[in-house]
Amino acid sequence: MNKALVILLASSTVWLGCTKERKYYYEPYRPLPPKVVTKTQAVTVAQFAAEAGNYSSPLVTKNSAVVFAAGQDVYFLNADGSQKAVFKAGDKVLGRPAELSDGTVVFGSLDKNIYFLNADGTLKSKFAAQGAVYASPVVLADDVTVVGSFDGYVYFLNPDGREKAKFKTGDWVMNSAAVQSDGTVVIPSTDRKMYFLNSDGSLKSAVPVATLGLSNPVVLADDGIVFGSSDKNIYFLNADGSEKFKFTTAGEVLSQPAVLADGTVVAASDDGKLYYLNAATGEEVRALELAGGHITTPLELPDGGLIVGAGKTQYFLNASGAIQSKLELPAGAANQTQFQPALAGDAVVVIASESIHSTAYFLKLITVL
Repeated sequence: MNKALVILLASSTVWLGCTKERKYYYEPYRPLPPKVVTKTQAVTVAQFAAEAGNYSSPLVTKNSAVVFAAGQDVYFLNADGSQKAVFKAGDKVLGRPAELSDGTVVFGSLDKNIYFLNADGTLKSKFAAQGAVYASPVVLADDVTVVGSFDGYVYFLNPDGREKAKFKTGDWVMNSAAVQSDGTVVIPSTDRKMYFLNSDGSLKSAVPVATLGLSNPVVLADDGIVFGSSDKNIYFLNADGSEKFKFTTAGEVLSQPAVLADGTVVAASDDGKLYYLNAATGEEVRALELAGGHITTPLELPDGGLIVGAGKTQYFLNASGAIQSKLELPAGAANQTQFQPALAGDAVVVIASESIHSTAYFLKLITVL
């Protein structure tokens, strides 16, 4: 009978043989190296607390200051979360600040003023609108600031804060503008129109929109426009404002969509899902369900991944849209996020708010065994 023998020796040598032919040979036993299991974990590296609610995203300036509003106060923070300066407006600041090329920080307030601050947080100048300013300003290539007001005007302001031009819409202007490659300013009004304005403030065209409740518009690579709506749709417009297509979700879409480096549109719906859409067709690429509450506008990270908030949970997604890590903001502190985070060096800054308190969290992703 031909029987194979397997003998394990203490030397870890494996001998193999056949009794019939009486021939033996060996080969060394090579154990597999141990598998090192690592995971990516989000951690809080710094935080700053403010005694007022927050209503907008933070700005990270060219000199790496983190600027965010809490109530009437506009804070300037260092990269380690310590306070650098604070400026108090006459009423709440609800929009995200913007920055001019020389480092001037610009924002509006419910006190009807549009403030221009130096990089050290001191007042440079201010412009008095005729109504409260709710929206975030945008800055054109020539450093002209564009911002709407509850007085129905879209203001074009020179870098020194003086008026260059203004355009009158039919109702409140509560949203921020988007800017096409030729300088055309695209901004909605609650008169149910999306306005396309030349950079001198004159009207180029106006197109009707379905509802009053819209997200801020965003410009696509082909100068088309994408925005969400309270009617549960995500609308895609051609560059001239004509409707291209729409994608229907099961909830309101009021967070501003994000356009990724590869052109993919990512939009959050109050149905609890984050949708990845093909900008060329408007079709769904994938959808990810996120638990926790209202989903913020996502921020694309340098590696192609995303960070997005849902209530008190911050999700880090990889470039394929899978959850890489998540972090629960601490109980007993301001921990509800509503707005897009910002990237400050190798940290992500998330502003959380609850009742009359706000906290700026500085988060990092680390690899652990």
